[in-house]
Amino acid sequence: MLLESVDIITEYLHEELREFEEGEEISKDHVAFHVQRLTRWRNQPQESANADGHNGWRNYETWLANLWLTNDSQTYFYWREQASLAYEEASSDSDELFTRREAASLHLANQMKLELEPEEANYCSFEQDLYRSAFEQIHWYEIATSFYDEVTE
Repeated sequence: MLLESVDIITEYLHEELREFEEGEEISKDHVAFHVQRLTRWRNQPQESANADGHNGWRNYETWLANLWLTNDSQTYFYWREQASLAYEEASSDSDELFTRREAASLHLANQMKLELEPEEANYCSFEQDLYRSAFEQIHWYEIATSFYDEVTE
């Protein structure tokens, strides 16, 4: 669980640093949003029912997302290409806060989450809530690291 907390905090700090470097103003609402996210995370139970994860992955949702991303050849090769691009971009960054592996994995994880995030529905439903809940449990950094490790072997 310590690794997960480090990943979450690292992701947050990386986002904030990029926004600051790009000259974006950071509003109080923006900071409040992230504080709420971190508070929600802190208040969550620290162990799931299956403490060992699922088939070597952090949880079932992460395993399932990875399965779908690697089962279809077109999707698989798309994300391998994106991992390769993230690797190349990470080499040209002079960011000393992260290793090349961490920087590339963070970039790819953020890209995966943004591209695969479900669109906002104009309605609320039981199914929509379940879908969102499951999506939020996916550990994108773990999946991204897996793709990154494949491209750098």
